[in-house]
Amino acid sequence: MHRELVNRRLALLTLVVLVAVVGVLAAVERRDRGLLTDAVDATVEIFTANDALPSPNDLRPNFALIEGLAQQAEDASPLIDRVFVSKRVDVPGRGQTVLVHPFYYAARNPRWQDELKNLERRDILRGEEPAGALHFELNRGPLVMVRAAIAVTVILIVLTSAALVGRLFTQERALTATTQILEENQRELIRLERLSLAGLLTANIFHDIRKPITNIKHELAELSEALGGFAGATRALRGMNDQVTLFFDILRDLNIERFVRSDGADEEYVDVNRVVEQSLRLVQYERGSTQLHAALAPELPLILAHPYRLIQVLSNIILNAYQELEGRGELRLATRPFFGDPAAPPAQAGPAPRRPPSGDGAPSPGNAEAARTPPCVLIEISDNGRGIPAEAIGRIFSPFYSTKPPEKGAGLGLYITRTIVEQLGGKIHVRSAPDQGTTFTIILPTSD
Repeated sequence: MHRELVNRRLALLTLVVLVAVVGVLAAVERRDRGLLTDAVDATVEIFTANDALPSPNDLRPNFALIEGLAQQAEDASPLIDRVFVSKRVDVPGRGQTVLVHPFYYAARNPRWQDELKNLERRDILRGEEPAGALHFELNRGPLVMVRAAIAVTVILIVLTSAALVGRLFTQERALTATTQILEENQRELIRLERLSLAGLLTANIFHDIRKPITNIKHELAELSEALGGFAGATRALRGMNDQVTLFFDILRDLNIERFVRSDGADEEYVDVNRVVEQSLRLVQYERGSTQLHAALAPELPLILAHPYRLIQVLSNIILNAYQELEGRGELRLATRPFFGDPAAPPAQAGPAPRRPPSGDGAPSPGNAEAARTPPCVLIEISDNGRGIPAEAIGRIFSPFYSTKPPEKGAGLGLYITRTIVEQLGGKIHVRSAPDQGTTFTIILPTSD
């Protein structure tokens, strides 16, 4: 990509230089044409001022004067190779033009009149009457060379422009194709990360399922012992039914298959609080003894999103917090309306407190902003763990960066999290300090 950019800049520079060269050559061409015109005009003025050609009725031109003036013109300017002088002669009954200089030329060249037609001609007047004409054989070599150089340069400009335009179209097509590939790869990366998270969840499913299955086993044992007494059998069957119901509730909450295959789903209006609750249930196996505090503001406006992508975002952050706390400490979640700039960290941003503030999640009744629909919804996830080192805080959203062992993740979770949030038109911020806990703030635009 860098090489293509350098080549394109070189082509543009070449084009600019060629255009500048054409400008210079055009100026030289105008100068040379002006010099030719000035030389011819000066010769005409000399012949006119010296009355070198008498009127057509005067048949006696001064041959010596004409020859001297012609030689003077040829010597004065390198642009005039030769001057021919013709005179108008009116004899009784007819008029004709005769060549008076060089006086021998007409005798040696019977077709001299045809040859003079190809030369630069200027008439010499006596009053209002043409007495004759000057015919100039000019040195146009420099002018021809300049015009040839202009033509060649223009051809080079056309070829360079065509090559540059062709390269631009080629690069645009390549860039479009590359962008499509990157978007497809990004979608695939999101799906693979969700599969990775699903794998971590699946590894712990049996831990949760074992409990109701074990209870079913015990209830069946009681049923066997109670076959002699129908009352006992009835109680055991009821208990077994309750455990089976619990079993299906857990499967419904996890819904791993739908979580993995959610890319094909359309966006829908999502209740943020419900997504937070689903995300908490999804990763509850890692909670241990961690104290959970949730302050979810009621009646939040809906956002337009893929619900399972948003679940993926929150599950990643909550799972990271649980793994950091290792079954201890506190995790606090809060949702509330947000009226500020999503790109800027929230106003309360600063070092994360050791015990994260819970907040009431709702705007103050006295706040004028509470009277209108907020443009954004804010989700805050805080823990009071060890925090993130200063040297790592700027890298946590980079792909494949992780402080965990390989078996606990590939370092894509937070990178995918930020990607999804930005695809939803939102922003994610983090603030942390060693031994001061960590707070992630997600700001999402509402559907309004």
